[in-house]
Amino acid sequence: STLKDPVHTYTGAAGSYNVSLTVTSSQGCTNYKMDTVYINPVIQVEFSADTACLGSPTQLWAQSLNANTVVSQMTWYFDNQAPVIVQPPQYSIFYTFTYAGFHSVKLVMEDISGCTDSIVKPVLVRSVPANDFSYTWHCTSDTVWFTDLTPASGSGTTQYYWDFGDPGSGAANYSFVQNPFHIFHFPGLYNVKQTVTYITNVQACSNTKIKQLYYDQSPNAAFT
Repeated sequence: STLKDPVHTYTGAAGSYNVSLTVTSSQGCTNYKMDTVYINPVIQVEFSADTACLGSPTQLWAQSLNANTVVSQMTWYFDNQAPVIVQPPQYSIFYTFTYAGFHSVKLVMEDISGCTDSIVKPVLVRSVPANDFSYTWHCTSDTVWFTDLTPASGSGTTQYYWDFGDPGSGAANYSFVQNPFHIFHFPGLYNVKQTVTYITNVQACSNTKIKQLYYDQSPNAAFT
């Protein structure tokens, strides 16, 4: 270059480069100077993340694809929250997102020379069932009917598990159908638990709902 203050981008391998400068005055006098410039390796930042259910922490792993990089720190950006800064030897972190869906996550990696590289990737958080149920029975029957009120998952399959809080009924205390029934033989307060699981090819997310049911048998009418 013949410029006074040139700019040059090194596109080859990292390492040392000899830079020479020759200055010539208007009278034709010259002076020569050589120095060494060291070019740091490109960091090539990358990260991966697991797929968590809403309410559970997502684990993320950072790495440099360049084996020659000496990392000094990593800065994570999640949604609009304050950045999270970690330093080696910690390359993995856990973060709990506040809503289901895709989140844009940015990672900035810095090496010991102050060079940085960044990457932005989507991270998916699966929704959990907003499950609910109702129940009803008739005075002339010991059978209580349960109705599932959980919204459809939209994808994958849905599994159901019921615990009627009546262990004295043996195996009948449990059910795996969407809208079961149960026969309570004794009056009392029962804690009925419904667990719904959304299942996809990569994740199973569950949620549990518990309601108290007071069952009272029909009175036996008699007179003398």
